[in-house]
Amino acid sequence: MICTRLEFNGNPSRVDGDTATGSEMVTSGQTLVWNRPPWIEPDSVQHFEVLFEDAHLLAVNKPSGLPTLPGGGFMENTLLRLVQKRTPNANPVHRLGRATTGIVLFAKTPQAASHQFANWNTPSIQKIYRALSQNIAQHDAYEILTPIGLVPHPRIGSVWAANPGGKPSKSLAKVISRTLSTTTFEVSLNSGRPHQIRIHLASIGHPLVIFTVVF
Repeated sequence: MICTRLEFNGNPSRVDGDTATGSEMVTSGQTLVWNRPPWIEPDSVQHFEVLFEDAHLLAVNKPSGLPTLPGGGFMENTLLRLVQKRTPNANPVHRLGRATTGIVLFAKTPQAASHQFANWNTPSIQKIYRALSQNIAQHDAYEILTPIGLVPHPRIGSVWAANPGGKPSKSLAKVISRTLSTTTFEVSLNSGRPHQIRIHLASIGHPLVIFTVVF
């Protein structure tokens, strides 16, 4: 008979009604009750602005500091949960990073979601971002074609980065303004790779400070 050793890490648990010590061997047919400690997640911004809404779509302005989706320690303090309290069937068509502010589009029906997903990375939908980057741009516009793919990382396995063997990627970056040490770009994407703006601007010598999506 196969047995599994239990490790309880101090959480009060019971086996067949008796308080468990953590050294029990559980066999088939026994009842294990484990009381999970309460979920504690970081605080985040708890508001968003509705920019557009009809019967099919909802566009909101996501503030910086609010994750779009659950993950990384966040479960309830996310834009998805806040929007679904207002519009239960809404689901995001895309996502923005926690630190990014900008427009997030939600589909309110399965039909709208299917249509948006099918067209999201095609020329029929244009996505425009504004990015504040380090260093002063020497040119007024850049076409960035750096391939993007996963590369090994010593601590977390792999990360998305510039990779000669990665997927073809294209960004167009146009200078809006310059300061003594930064450049603000308007960036349009012709592909939808993970962290594309961060990777592409860094590849031309302009690491990202912050960016926002304006569509």
